[in-house]
Amino acid sequence: MTLATTDADLSNSEAFSNALYMQSHISLGVLDAYLGSFIECNVATLQAHGFTDREAFLSKTFVDLSPEYQRDGSLSAESFPHRLHQALAESMVIFEWLHQRPDGSVWDAEVQLIKFNAGCRPFLHFSLRDISLKKLIEEENRQLNSELEQHIEEQRRSEIGEANRQLNETLVALKNTQASLVRSEKLASLGSLVAGIAHELNTPLGNSFTVATSLSDATKEFLKEVNSGQLRRSVLTHYLEQTEQATDLIYRNLSRANELITHFKQIAVDQTSEHRRQFNLKTYIQELMLTLQPQFKHTRCTVVIDIPDAIILNSYPGPLGQVITNLTLNALIHGFEDNPDGVIQLTAKPIDDHSVLITLSDNGSGIDEQNLAKIFDPFFTTRLGKGGSGLGLHIVYSNVHQLLNGTIEVTSKRHCGTTFTLIIPLVASTVPHATAS
Repeated sequence: MTLATTDADLSNSEAFSNALYMQSHISLGVLDAYLGSFIECNVATLQAHGFTDREAFLSKTFVDLSPEYQRDGSLSAESFPHRLHQALAESMVIFEWLHQRPDGSVWDAEVQLIKFNAGCRPFLHFSLRDISLKKLIEEENRQLNSELEQHIEEQRRSEIGEANRQLNETLVALKNTQASLVRSEKLASLGSLVAGIAHELNTPLGNSFTVATSLSDATKEFLKEVNSGQLRRSVLTHYLEQTEQATDLIYRNLSRANELITHFKQIAVDQTSEHRRQFNLKTYIQELMLTLQPQFKHTRCTVVIDIPDAIILNSYPGPLGQVITNLTLNALIHGFEDNPDGVIQLTAKPIDDHSVLITLSDNGSGIDEQNLAKIFDPFFTTRLGKGGSGLGLHIVYSNVHQLLNGTIEVTSKRHCGTTFTLIIPLVASTVPHATAS
């Protein structure tokens, strides 16, 4: 091979390379590494930037053919020099850039800058790949995703709103049901009170009726003696003695009946109201237990009261009575199903000058450990379908905490009985405080 032939081949190779470079559909060219001005470009670069005059294009810089701001909000005049320095330091960089044509239209490109040296000076070879369609698709996807997320959020809010509405309606219905059941519980207490009145009044009124009947018969016999004109002194004396004994018995029995009615009337007023008054704890508990006697009629259970005479409360007897009634009946119903000879013990003692400790314990079947934490919850009952409303102990808890300003705790062990412990102030707050129930 001759030297002439080698030069010819090289010339043809350079021409072929130049043809490939100039006719490539990829935007290619050379930038000044320091100024960012165009030194060389191919046809695809001119077309991409909207130029037909090559010389006019080469008179521009990269920043001249860019809008003022990039898509990320950065200034083109500040951001591009940073890219030039990065390319010089790293030899190659790839980044996205927003370009602007002379007609004002913009397009996105993926730019690759590669450092090379010519003589003693560095230059940057660039290639541009139009990614406008890709950006458009990405933007449309973002928009669709945003609309989808918004639709899902609106749907979720709508569903949550509907669920909240239904929950609120259910809550209102439950509260109304609870209030109705609480009223039913109080009416049941009044029913027990009425039965207690009838039971306790039966003896004095029955005695009075019997004595009055005997006195009536004696009076009729006495009148016969008077009408016969043969009245003797001994008959008169006997009649007067019978009359004195009868009137004494009638007086004492009616006085007892009057006393019972007065006590029952006070208890009835207490149980149907939340009025505050001063009362003797032992006397009040004893009177309350009288009203519960009919509940014990067909059982062998007994109630033992051990309360000092001197405990005086200035509190709310109605709520306290409801508490004692519910705890007593709860022990009777739940604790002694399998133990007819049960004992319920009610005790009280002062803790200090301000509080009293009241305990109600039984030797019944006790409460399962897993139920202890739930017994004060509304509607919790172990007698579902057997007449239990699940509100008895909830009313106890609410009355103790809200009205009596006290606390209540329960301890129990299966087959070893249950003990409820109340601590309430001797003088309740003027305004009962509320608590979460």
